Amino acid sequence: MLDRYHYVAVVTGQVLVGGDQHEDPTCRLMAESPLIADRALPGPCVLGFLAGASMVRRSAFLGTDGFEPKLFLGGEEALLALDLVENGWEIVYMNHVIVYHYPSPGRDTRARRLLLIRNALWVTWLRRPVNSVMRETMCLARSAIHDGGARRALLQAFCGLLWIMQHRRCISARIEALLLKLEASIP
Repeated sequence: MLDRYHYVAVVTGQVLVGGDQHEDPTCRLMAESPLIADRALPGPCVLGFLAGASMVRRSAFLGTDGFEPKLFLGGEEALLALDLVENGWEIVYMNHVIVYHYPSPGRDTRARRLLLIRNALWVTWLRRPVNSVMRETMCLARSAIHDGGARRALLQAFCGLLWIMQHRRCISARIEALLLKLEASIP
């Protein structure tokens, strides 16, 4: 697919999880993406991907400086996806590309949740326009009132504010409109 579609940066596939091989819920969202690409694609156009379930074009990855090390592990692909699409690349979901995932039973789910929340907020702060930044920050702040994990993630996010300000590059209005369309389609 990467050879055939020179403008596709990422092909992401269906993830079957654990011994029972149930489909990761993210796959359904990608398969039902409401986005329409300007160019022919071999599957639904998406604005994100699961890093461990994807094939990434090397030149596209290196051209956007790859994964941001500060995000570590947990939602790190969201920033890369925005940068890829902003640079004119396409990301496509292909249901017949299958990846089997067996999560570590020793995974610290609490720590991972904090990273996912913090990283999602950091990506918003790094790339989204001010109105989206305010909306997402206020949403997390409301959750933090009753959710200790959300509160810790919000505090961790604020600790990176100086770094965020040094690396902030807002996406185009076109990409933001696509993100808003995706957000509106999620139940």
